[in-house]
Amino acid sequence: MTLELVQVFSGPLAGASLAVPPGLTVVLASAEDGGAEIPRLFAGAAPRSGQVRAAERTPADDPALRSRLGVVLAEEPALEAASVESAVTLVRRRSHAGVESVSSCCIGSFRLGQAAL
Repeated sequence: MTLELVQVFSGPLAGASLAVPPGLTVVLASAEDGGAEIPRLFAGAAPRSGQVRAAERTPADDPALRSRLGVVLAEEPALEAASVESAVTLVRRRSHAGVESVSSCCIGSFRLGQAAL
């Protein structure tokens, strides 16, 4: 699927446009030049203005689409749990509370962004 940014304003990006063809793409950049913002946008962050599209759909509005995109952010947040045991307990508790799957529960619980599962 083709990933596109069209006149995107988000963080340090000011009117950025980009088309990424299907396949594995690695973006090496810093927070200062705006490159670190690109994976966040494809993981579902909404830009201040402009369009972010993947397969002609908008990742910010489409959880099913986000689940198909593998994204690793420049800085991943720390886990909320104090130990592995408490993390597993938290995931089990949330998964029994009507969450679609344990994997989606982990992504939401630990704020890891979206990943292809």
